[in-house]
Amino acid sequence: MNRLIKDLKNGNNPEENLGAYSQWMFSSYERLALGRFALDFTEKYDLLAKDEDGIARKVLGTVTQITRDLTSSKTGAFTGDLAKLDEVRTKVIQTMDTMEEYLHYFQLYEHIFNRLSYKFEESLSVIDVREMTEKVMAYITQKQDAGMVNERIQAVFGELPLRLTTSKFFELLEKSCLCYTGARNDMAEAFFARMERCASLPVLDRLNRSESQLYAIAAQFKGAEPAEATKDECRDFTAKLAVAATMVAKELGNGLDLLDMINDLYILLIVQPYKVHPSPEWDRLCGILSAYLKAVDSGDFLDIDEDILGGLSKTVEGEQKYMGEHMMMEDALEEIYEKNKRCIDGMMLGGVFTALRTAQRLFMPGSRVDVTELATYATVGQETVADMIRRLEEVYDRSFKSCGQLMKRSLIAMAFDQMPVAFDRLEDVRDSIRQSLEGCTQQYELAAVENILTDMMNAKVV
Repeated sequence: MNRLIKDLKNGNNPEENLGAYSQWMFSSYERLALGRFALDFTEKYDLLAKDEDGIARKVLGTVTQITRDLTSSKTGAFTGDLAKLDEVRTKVIQTMDTMEEYLHYFQLYEHIFNRLSYKFEESLSVIDVREMTEKVMAYITQKQDAGMVNERIQAVFGELPLRLTTSKFFELLEKSCLCYTGARNDMAEAFFARMERCASLPVLDRLNRSESQLYAIAAQFKGAEPAEATKDECRDFTAKLAVAATMVAKELGNGLDLLDMINDLYILLIVQPYKVHPSPEWDRLCGILSAYLKAVDSGDFLDIDEDILGGLSKTVEGEQKYMGEHMMMEDALEEIYEKNKRCIDGMMLGGVFTALRTAQRLFMPGSRVDVTELATYATVGQETVADMIRRLEEVYDRSFKSCGQLMKRSLIAMAFDQMPVAFDRLEDVRDSIRQSLEGCTQQYELAAVENILTDMMNAKVV
């Protein structure tokens, strides 16, 4: 495989090698997507089928019908099934976008009221800042994995009582976001789009009114002055936020589960016309899904047969075994496509490689890529990233000028929870944590932060 990839990158024997490479890729996508789908479908069917109010149950019906077609090899139905998948995928993505707007709206207020709720406590314990700092650092460095350490730093800074000037915040924001220089364009664009949402003030008019229950809760925060809220008002707002959080979390969770299943089904449908030989796991995995569908039809799907469980266990082992090989082939796909595009067109393999590039984009968990437009991946330069940062700073600048101090701090906290870590050394992280805690003059906020961070550390939330 290494030799094949190297030959294709060097332009050696493309007429022979492009066909062999594409078949290996199709087999790998089929094997891994079907294994992943079988695990998700059997594990999550029950919870999604219980959803009475959202779109989950209706979309699950479409997913189930297409699964029957796939496992029974009704190849003639795939064109119609793809159209159905396009329709439900669009609905799921729209619902998730709507929920994320609500999530941002409520998170900003939650950040504020979680702190204000301690304002009315009769007695607050004195916080030992240095001791608290060391506890937090021990939590951050508990895992040696760099990715985990960075995630924990982000989570901690999203809860600290940060006291930053606009210029200092922008300095850290720029340092953080510049790490996207050299990143793939789609990843950079998705990150900055997410950050621009985080930089926006909570505006009721941007929320989708069709989510009537959530909209009714959100409307009660319009015009609220948190700093002037009484004890009862704080308690009331906090209770409303808890209800909204449960509703949004449920819809987002259902949406992500459905999207992952739809994406894997989409991959499976588009590879069928081009594969010469099915993957060795095809019959076994289709058998598992067929057996599970029979259990669904009989109402016994909550008591999964031991043979199904054994087959799913083998699927997990197989995925771990084959994923390394798959990623090696997938990482080379875009370069191979670009370097051999003329030959691909000449051999009339355009449809083959369009299917492979579509599968590549859908294979990423939670992918929302528009499969109708597959632009070539590119890396973004420093000038492009700098322009993205300037646009982001403009959004923050407008928000900061239109809000009070509490909301500004909440916006900054949300930013730190999302953006890459801006510190080069752990000592800088320690110093910043200690300075943030020492700079907090409101004892109730310090007590709230200690409680939140303690819960985070005890729950091992990253």
